[in-house]
Amino acid sequence: MKNSLVLRAGTLIVFLFALFTACENGVDFIEDGPTASGTKLSTNLSGIVTNENGDPASGVLVSVDGNSAITNAFGIYIFEDIKVNKDRFVVIAKRPGYFDAIKAVTFIKGSKCQYANLNLIVKSLAGNFLSANGGTITMTNGSSLTFPPASIVDASGSLYNGNVNVYAVHINQDTPDFSSKIPGGDLRAKDVSGQDKILETYGMMKTELVGSGGQKLNIAPQKKATINFAIAASQLSSATATIPLWYFDESKALWMEEGIAVKTGNMFTGDVAHFSWWNCDYPMQMSTIQGIVVDCIGNPLGNITVLFNAGLTLTTNSQGQYLAQWPNSVLLSAQVLSSMNPGLNANSNIVQAGPFLVNSTNTIPDLIVPCTTSRIKGVLKDCNGNPVSGFVMITGTQLPMVSYCVLGIIDLQVLPSLPINILAYVRNFSGATSTISGTAGQTVNIGNVTVCDVDQQSTIIINGDGYNNQKFIIDTTSTNTIFSPTQPSTGIIISGYTIPSNKQCLLQIDFCGAGSGVFPLGPTLSCNSDISMILDGVAYYPDDANSTNDFISVMEYGSTNEIIKGTFFTHLARVDTSSGSIPITMSGTFMVPRRH
Repeated sequence: MKNSLVLRAGTLIVFLFALFTACENGVDFIEDGPTASGTKLSTNLSGIVTNENGDPASGVLVSVDGNSAITNAFGIYIFEDIKVNKDRFVVIAKRPGYFDAIKAVTFIKGSKCQYANLNLIVKSLAGNFLSANGGTITMTNGSSLTFPPASIVDASGSLYNGNVNVYAVHINQDTPDFSSKIPGGDLRAKDVSGQDKILETYGMMKTELVGSGGQKLNIAPQKKATINFAIAASQLSSATATIPLWYFDESKALWMEEGIAVKTGNMFTGDVAHFSWWNCDYPMQMSTIQGIVVDCIGNPLGNITVLFNAGLTLTTNSQGQYLAQWPNSVLLSAQVLSSMNPGLNANSNIVQAGPFLVNSTNTIPDLIVPCTTSRIKGVLKDCNGNPVSGFVMITGTQLPMVSYCVLGIIDLQVLPSLPINILAYVRNFSGATSTISGTAGQTVNIGNVTVCDVDQQSTIIINGDGYNNQKFIIDTTSTNTIFSPTQPSTGIIISGYTIPSNKQCLLQIDFCGAGSGVFPLGPTLSCNSDISMILDGVAYYPDDANSTNDFISVMEYGSTNEIIKGTFFTHLARVDTSSGSIPITMSGTFMVPRRH
């Protein structure tokens, strides 16, 4: 094990229903932030990734400023002590079969942990056409794309001749949970003159063109495609004759002005010369808003979603704070809703403010969540008995949650009666279990949750994508196991560095069982058994089309803190290439301590 990456954690099973977490008291917007390194700051980051049904999405590759992680069985990802842009940074979630989800996070000075929750949109085939002929693709809501003949090129710029698959989605104010699907999340933009703006959106469309061999395609230079954007019924009366068009710069999470769309009936129609997300929006001047969410006795509440004007959503940091840009001329209305926050059973007060002066900074009145819960308190400690900062993951609620506990202080607001699991992490490593119960209005002190490190190794053998029967030992820096009783299923996450080559490796193994046996890989009606991996920054996902003979063989499944041991064989595919997916086969062994 590398001494610089000693990993520790503990697990706690609690028979309660989680409401929300608050791991630090005291809030100061002008508090000095972490030590800066150039334009970067150190912080912690976490969140949950959900799929189109709002369920947790496992095996999602999440990246931010050169760092990467894979979501666990509960859709949760964790980054500890990473460097991010000091003003605003970009979080990207990738999963085969989905469009990339992108969220911009405004860094709050003095923040101990930021949260970014992302929602994936299914990459559905809208239609196809022969490139030589061109064609029109129409979606269910009437939005459409029209391509002229001989207008498609491949990644090298060569004219493409063949079938073009069009993957597209259109979303607007009529789309359920629209605010969580908006790329970037905050509608920040730059107009044609380079001025910063914030947008009022009238709908947006994402399009990806893929050739018959899986290669990425785009519009040829000097050619344009025509997009018809369906206008939401609620916005049709306010839509003007023309509206600016904006494309989404994914690396900056900014909308860039390019072109004009014209209103025709219930559509905005415009021509575009390349494909990404395209958006019909009116630009507005900006002001800054900041505020805090607290409980009835003033404790700040972290990782809470705040709804503004029935549209924009923001997530509080570990100190309960939020910070964002706001259209200065628009009256603001904000509230915390229990329906948007797993476990909450009561809404906060409604606060209103504005309009504001251009470029002004405005503190919004506190949002106060009623105290209708019991409370769990405790301290995370290392093997030497010292308090240690770390994450607490809460499962068993409608949707899993995660909270960062500064100096190890655990302070959880919970509802009684329904069981939850609480797993404590320090650098993604989890440990022993215990059980406790509580009643409404009661404060339960769980004492110290001890988190310790363990050394172990696993192996992999890879063929394909430049590897020829290459064997690596994973010099493990952390492991975690997660159990879901409803399937039942077990998830194993192994992180470390390879011997030889010292490549960073993250291996996730999920199987539909809770004991020894042989588990075929692939999806079932109730559970997925599969394997995914990030090796040296490259993500490999299950290749279900070739998984007929793939398996995980669990030879030993010990009790808590004993060993889970087994072997596997699987087909994976690298999908981040312009020429389509690159297949590999991988076999290996694993031996990890059971942490659930």
